[in-house]
Amino acid sequence: MIVIAVLLGTAAALVQAGPLAALGVGGAAVALPAALAAGWAAVRGPREGLAAVFAAAVVLGVLSEVRVGLYALVLLPAAASGTLAGMRAPGLRMRAIRAAGAGLLGAMAYVGLLVAMAGGRSGDATLGWGLATSAFVAATTCVALFPLRPRGGRLFT
Repeated sequence: MIVIAVLLGTAAALVQAGPLAALGVGGAAVALPAALAAGWAAVRGPREGLAAVFAAAVVLGVLSEVRVGLYALVLLPAAASGTLAGMRAPGLRMRAIRAAGAGLLGAMAYVGLLVAMAGGRSGDATLGWGLATSAFVAATTCVALFPLRPRGGRLFT
């Protein structure tokens, strides 16, 4: 599953750098790699969430000619909060709600980096919709992956 996480992180970064960036501020605020990593880490754990984050950071860094480390630092809170979302939350509903919050946190960190690199502050109204979309993508990823969650290794659980 870690290979799939890397491939999805790479694909999310390519979509983020291409079609979503063309939509302007609202599209850039979606932070698709962060949302995907948050939802993935909420179900599959930190190893796979971090793999998706670093694959996306490499792609975004190479495409934008910004240091890869900056993107890695910005996307890490999404994976970390996604991991926290999955802890002690056995049910799907609670994990999905927590993953949505993790996706929102990751998108806010990503947008913060974009605003800091632009040297200003964005007051665009579509920014809120982009952040809400990130939360939705994280929750949807969590719900879609829930049947593939790792089990405790016991026979009947």
